[in-house]
Amino acid sequence: MNYDQEEIPSSVNEIEAVRIAACLNEAVVKMAFLNTLTPDVLAHRDELANLVGDEITTLINEQKALEKQFEVLVQQQHALRNASNTSEMKAINKQIEEVSSKLKEKTTVLCRNLKDSPNISENILKIQTERAAIQSLIQRTIKDLNDLSYPTMAKSVGEEKEQYDKLTMAEENERKAAAEIAALKQQIAQTKAKYDKLDTLLQVSVGNKREDLKKLRASDPEVRVAEPEAAARLEAKKRINTAEENELEEQNELLRQKIETEKRIHDEFFNFLNTQDQEMKKLMTKWLLKSERDTEEINFKNNQVNQKINATEKVLDDLQGQELQKRIREEDRIETRKQEKETREVEKKVRAARREVGVLEIQHWIWEKKYAEEAAR
Repeated sequence: MNYDQEEIPSSVNEIEAVRIAACLNEAVVKMAFLNTLTPDVLAHRDELANLVGDEITTLINEQKALEKQFEVLVQQQHALRNASNTSEMKAINKQIEEVSSKLKEKTTVLCRNLKDSPNISENILKIQTERAAIQSLIQRTIKDLNDLSYPTMAKSVGEEKEQYDKLTMAEENERKAAAEIAALKQQIAQTKAKYDKLDTLLQVSVGNKREDLKKLRASDPEVRVAEPEAAARLEAKKRINTAEENELEEQNELLRQKIETEKRIHDEFFNFLNTQDQEMKKLMTKWLLKSERDTEEINFKNNQVNQKINATEKVLDDLQGQELQKRIREEDRIETRKQEKETREVEKKVRAARREVGVLEIQHWIWEKKYAEEAAR
């Protein structure tokens, strides 16, 4: 399908609509006829599986046989490793290489067949599903053509174009990635070739140096004498280095243990402080709540005490007023008694005075009478 076209108009005239509908109806009829020719996938599934599975089954069985043969040869190789018969060991190694090569070849063929072998039943079901979707799309388009438009078909074509563009972009990205991979493989091959060349030159140079050293040892007696001394010095240096290394390892172990101890102490101290902090927060919250409750209770008790004090003061005022009145009455009573006593004393004195006056009057009368009698005589 070519999507690089100009935008198709969204509406048609009646004649074009009739022509398009006729073509689409014919396409629907032919698709229905194709459905009658398609075999029943479920009925022929076992037959299709047998057609594509015989070769794969044979390859799997051959691969299992080669794996068993490879295991037997490896066991024989381990059994002959300490034996002195080198010819038999070489024969076993050769057989292992041949079996390994055949096993790799069979594995490659099996992977290729598994990759290339189509799943016929799934492909037929996929074709039937896509054909049914196309038939449904055509039938909806025929209905849309009654209104001289085809929005369903336009929408489907737009979605197909978007999917096609995505696939094209993915293929382009895949091609670029494949080209980059090929370039990297070529670069790796060139680097490996350079490395192999340098390795070969280095091995040749080392071999030449070894030959020169052997010749020098054989020809120069001083070298033969100096060699043991150098070996002894090297061994002594090696022992010194080993001792220093052991000492450093011991110091490192001590430092590591010290660090672990410090870390453990730090963690425990941190956990302790964290626990104490949590406990202090809980206690602070508890004491704040208790302080609020105690404050409320004290305020309540203070209010009660103030009320009691006010009531007591009122009662005391009343009692003081009553006591004052009682004291005034008592003082009045005492004063009254005192006045009454004084009055009685005065009256008593008056009565006494009156009695004295009466006596005096009587005496005076008696004297007057006596005097008068005497005068009359």
